[in-house]
Amino acid sequence: MIFQLDTLICYPDKVNLREAYKTVPQFKTLVDSDKYFLEIVSLASKIEGLPRQAGTHAAGIVLNQDSLTDVIPVTIDYENHYTVQYEKDYLEPQGILKMDFLAIRTLSIIEYCIELVNQNHNLNLDFYHLPYLDKECFYLKIYRPLVFSNLKVQE
Repeated sequence: MIFQLDTLICYPDKVNLREAYKTVPQFKTLVDSDKYFLEIVSLASKIEGLPRQAGTHAAGIVLNQDSLTDVIPVTIDYENHYTVQYEKDYLEPQGILKMDFLAIRTLSIIEYCIELVNQNHNLNLDFYHLPYLDKECFYLKIYRPLVFSNLKVQE
């Protein structure tokens, strides 16, 4: 039964339940047709948007000049690590720095790969002077996905 509700509001844009009720006639009709649906949507709208579970970034580090336990809610996870209970978007306004070290690890892997290519193919590629705007590279990665794992494609 919930599948019926869900299929009516599956859009590429995230539409909350209240917006769906106002803008999707079939959704409104279904919700109004049965007390069960009305109760489900009413309860779901109360928890909609809340975090489903605590998450840990693979390489996220949170820094502050004061002890984190004094400035934001902190919990200890199952591996005995401190975990902040704020999402990343709320940290900076609180004066807390979040750093992502996954990108640094990725850059180290790229540098190592360049060394291997240079050794095995008798080339002299330089990490700091790679042709990152090369059309062939973008063609292989984006148009014909022959290369795996892209963290971000930025301008």
